[in-house]
Amino acid sequence: MQWGDSFLERSVARMLDRVVIPENLRRRRGKVMMHLSDTPSSFYRCLGRILDILDPPCVLHTGDFVDEIKLEQTQRDARLYSQRVKSLVKVLRGEGMREVVLVTGNHDLYDVVVREAAGCVVLETGGTVTVCGKRVNAGHSFSDLPEKHCRFNFFGHDTTLPPEGDDSLFFNGVLSMNFVGIQDDAIFTLQYPSYVQRERQCIRSTGL
Repeated sequence: MQWGDSFLERSVARMLDRVVIPENLRRRRGKVMMHLSDTPSSFYRCLGRILDILDPPCVLHTGDFVDEIKLEQTQRDARLYSQRVKSLVKVLRGEGMREVVLVTGNHDLYDVVVREAAGCVVLETGGTVTVCGKRVNAGHSFSDLPEKHCRFNFFGHDTTLPPEGDDSLFFNGVLSMNFVGIQDDAIFTLQYPSYVQRERQCIRSTGL
């Protein structure tokens, strides 16, 4: 997991489908907030390692917590969904019981998340919340963000590109994991392993 910045290390990480954490981000251990979105359960183990390495004091997840289970289409996997949400919350909070904000998405069950995520802040669809002392907007999709933009605006759901323009900053947690410096607002991104997108689309690898 803790790959360095050399060309060889980055090449090996890509070949093995691993996350590359650059040195300038590792040096900020404990000093960044993290944003991610639309996570299949196959990613939880990798996510736990990222959290161990960077130890962000707060995490914002903008929905579809078990993204391989499409509850908007069928409710038959609701029990499995509940179990996996519980596992995800355990990973996100960690031993240090970090601050966690969850925004439920179209494939989530709000009541289940509230029950399984005791101690976390849970928003239904979106809203404005304070994370790591920063007032931010969070929505499952871009259209779920409050109309009055904050400096930091976080969303997920699809591959909508964040808009550019005024002083407001937008982050799509489907395209990358996003990190914001707590003290200086420095911005970093990490790419998901390629299997995450396959699992989001419910594409299973086959072979002999």
